[in-house]
Amino acid sequence: MDALAYDLKTICEHNRDGSFATQANRHRALQLIAHELKEMGFKLPAARSFKPKHVQKLIARWQCAELTAGTLKNRMGHLRWLLAKVNKSSILPRDNASLGIENRQGNGQNRAQTLDMDKLEAIPSDRVQASMKLMAAFGLRMEEALKFRPEMADKGDSITLSPSWTKGGRARVIPILTTRQRALLDEVKAMAGEESLIPPDKSYIQHRKAFEYQTLKAGFTNLHGLRHKYAQARYKSLTGWACPMAGGNPLPHYYHSIEAQHFWPAEGWSADIFDIRYTTVRQLRPSLRQLDQEFLRDRSARRFQRQSMFRCGQSLFVMKTVQPPTYADGWYPW
Repeated sequence: MDALAYDLKTICEHNRDGSFATQANRHRALQLIAHELKEMGFKLPAARSFKPKHVQKLIARWQCAELTAGTLKNRMGHLRWLLAKVNKSSILPRDNASLGIENRQGNGQNRAQTLDMDKLEAIPSDRVQASMKLMAAFGLRMEEALKFRPEMADKGDSITLSPSWTKGGRARVIPILTTRQRALLDEVKAMAGEESLIPPDKSYIQHRKAFEYQTLKAGFTNLHGLRHKYAQARYKSLTGWACPMAGGNPLPHYYHSIEAQHFWPAEGWSADIFDIRYTTVRQLRPSLRQLDQEFLRDRSARRFQRQSMFRCGQSLFVMKTVQPPTYADGWYPW
C-alpha cells in the first residue's frame, strides 16, 4: 500500500458518513483511484496533493474504458466527497456535464410489478412473507422491510421509519391510508411484537441472504419493482391519473403569470375547464412535498417528479373538475 492509498484509508476510517454499504463502496472506489494514479505514474504523498490534472487524467482513463454514465457519476461522487474532506473541492466543477460526463440513461420500461400471492405462498418463512407484503403495501426497500419494527414504527395514522433502517440514514413518514394496510400492520405486530422481522437467532446479513435465497427460489426477481408499483399508485391517488411510465398522458408545458387567465390545452382537452388562477407555486408545493417525503431521494421517484410530476401536479389546482384525492379501500398496490 503506497502513501496515497494509506492516506485515503485513514480518511475513510475517520469519516464514517453514510451507511456501512456506502462506506465500503466509497473505500473500494478511493483505493481504486489510488491504484490507477499509481499505474499512470503519479506518486502522490497524500490526498491533499490532488490537482486538476490528476482528476482530468482519471476521467480520461475511465472514459477510454467505456464505463457507463452511472459508474462515472458514482466515482465522481466519491472523489467529490474526498476533496471536500481535504478542503480542495474547488478543483472540481460543480456539475459533471462540465467534465463531459453524460446523464444516466434508463431503458424507458416500466419496472413496476405486483406482488404475486401464489409465489408468495411458496416461501417457507412467515417473516420473509411479511417483509414482502410490507414492501408492496408501503413501498419499503428491502433493508427497511427486514429491519422493520412494527411497535416502534406504528404511529396510528402513519408509520415512521427509523434512520437506522433507511437508505443514507434519512428517516421518513409514510401514511396509513387503507384498512388493508392497517390489517397488515396488526398481523406483523402479532408476529414480531417489539422486535424486528429479523429472527432472534440471525444477524441482519444472515437473514438478508436467506431472504434473497428464498425469494429467488420462489421465482421473484427485481423486488424493487414493488416500490415502483407503490410509487405509481400514490402518484395516481394524488394527481387523479396514471403517471406517464404507467401509460398516463403528461399534460403540456405552459407558461403562467399573474395576468394569465388560461392556457392552450392539449388535443382532446376542453379549454373551459381550466383556469390558470388556481395554479400557483404555493398551492402546488404541498402535493409535491408529500411525495418527496414518502420517496426521499429514491431514484424511481425522482424520475416521476422531474419528468412529469410537476406538470401533472399542476393540474390538481388547475382543473376545476378534479376533486381532492380520496383513499378508499379499493386503492391498493397489490
